[in-house]
Amino acid sequence: MQLPEADRPWLATLLDARKGAKIDEALIDRTLDAWYGAQQLEDEKLRISLLQTGTLAQLKASKDPFLKAAQRIWPIVKAEEKKTDTRQGELILVTPAYVEAMRQVLGGQLAPDANASLRITYGTVKSFKPESKDPADWPFTTASQILAKDTGKEPFNAPKKLLAAIKAKNYGPYADPALGGELAIDFLSDLDITGGNSGSPTLNGKGELVGLAFDGNIEGVASDVVFNPATTRTIQVDIRYALWTLDLLDGGDHLLKEMGITPKL
Repeated sequence: MQLPEADRPWLATLLDARKGAKIDEALIDRTLDAWYGAQQLEDEKLRISLLQTGTLAQLKASKDPFLKAAQRIWPIVKAEEKKTDTRQGELILVTPAYVEAMRQVLGGQLAPDANASLRITYGTVKSFKPESKDPADWPFTTASQILAKDTGKEPFNAPKKLLAAIKAKNYGPYADPALGGELAIDFLSDLDITGGNSGSPTLNGKGELVGLAFDGNIEGVASDVVFNPATTRTIQVDIRYALWTLDLLDGGDHLLKEMGITPKL
């Protein structure tokens, strides 16, 4: 809903809204509630049947609101794909001229395109306020903060099994003495990432896996253009939290053993 109304004409089509209807979050909520109340795709047998033997005629005749919505929006999706293909084709035609102009402007010092190649960035674990002694400013989030954040309602409704394990402080060897025996959940760093880096491994100076990048802060969105080390941060899940979850909560002993790690909990 943050997009200007002129940029989302497809929304009325998707929701099958009446002409002139005000499309706001309340309408979206009512529509989705109605769809979920009438949907049929939760039936596993029906889903399998549609996948294995379903025909176009069956899909078009379906009364499932989600399938009907997909059919309404499909022509718009295909039209946008055609526009994208056209733009990409036009870019292919002008890219050589653009690259040549860049080469001339930069005096021939044009870095090669690194797309599809292995990229490595280096940095340090760093909070937004590196000099602060306040635990709230540390670069790590901890298990106790999950308890503090939990409200029992979405989006802050942590699983009961997780909450119980945190309350029991059953962290085993995954606790960090430097964090007062807490279990580290995530940590910040000044690594330079971009779209598509989610899941990228974070290694320490010894080449040991210590985390996985999964997001960046909003202030770092412009880092592809201008990297500001004071405000750009990468968010990593701490690998100890991932291992603890496999070990204690998710029954992942077989995965730990496959990685050469002996389950401890």
